[in-house]
Order: sequence, then C-alpha cells, then structure tokens
Amino acid sequence: MSITPFLAGRRFEPELINVMSGAFAFACKALGLSEKDDPLMPIVAHRVIGLGERGFRDRVVVYFLALRELRSYPQ
Repeated sequence: MSITPFLAGRRFEPELINVMSGAFAFACKALGLSEKDDPLMPIVAHRVIGLGERGFRDRVVVYFLALRELRSYPQ
C-alpha cells in the first residue's frame, strides 16, 4: 500500500516517501484497513504525511506516532 496517491502534488525526497509509505502500510494493517477505498485511509495518510513534514524520518517511529495520534480521538 503506497501513500503516493495521498501526496496531492507535494514533493518529498524519495527516501522520505519510502518511510511514509511503509508507515502508512503498517498503520493501515494495524487498523484493519484493507480496502483501497476505505474512508479512513485519507485520515491515516494525512497523519503519516504530517509526521514526515515535521521531520520524522524513521518508519517505525512514524507508524507508532500516527497510531497514537489516531487513537487519541474520541470514538
């Protein structure tokens, strides 16, 4: 699962795109999002991209921080 469709014309270094794509795939799997049209995928992508923009460059760190941010929302 790639994050590329959610980048909306933003430019990132290829290495960061790989980090964000991996974190996005891990987060989607952890949240049970398997369908490409799941309405939660853009939200997950937004969180992951935001972390990349803030300077996080480790796939596992981005994954855990994205999950933490997503789970902090009231259900």
